[in-house]
Amino acid sequence: IAYVGEPQSQVQAFMNTLRRTIWGFGGGIALAAGLAAVLIAGTFSRPLQRLAACARQVGDGDLTAPVPVTAAQDEVGQLLASFRDMTQSLNALIRQVQQSGTRITAAATGIAASGTELEATMTQQVAATNETAATARQIAATASQLVRTIDDVKRESHATAAAAGESQQSVREMEASM
Repeated sequence: IAYVGEPQSQVQAFMNTLRRTIWGFGGGIALAAGLAAVLIAGTFSRPLQRLAACARQVGDGDLTAPVPVTAAQDEVGQLLASFRDMTQSLNALIRQVQQSGTRITAAATGIAASGTELEATMTQQVAATNETAATARQIAATASQLVRTIDDVKRESHATAAAAGESQQSVREMEASM
């Protein structure tokens, strides 16, 4: 910039003032951008930190851990909602396995009771062999059903374990991608 008729010292002073002003505006803009970045990062990181804590609890086997769901419909909100749905599904699956276990216990108790009755009947009525044979066939059919039920529970248990492993792997992948 050239100023005709101005002393060089005034031009130099003006240029120094101009430089300081530009640096001041630039610094102010950089400070404002930094503060905005911190606020925006906090908006994303706080829900993700809460999700990570919840994922650790779920990974430790606590499926009752509350999932921090937000009202936001962005990717973070969708991730939180999906994680909540996943833990609810896992809880439902575990309840089904527990109910199957209860049914198996009830069936085993019923079979044990039938065996006790059969023993008492055989002791008291040795002459009633035909009736005892029919009861034995009934017990065999019940035992066969129990074996099928146990096989079903075994398949469900393996599927649950695989689903839990996949869920843990998905959570690790989510944590790794964050």
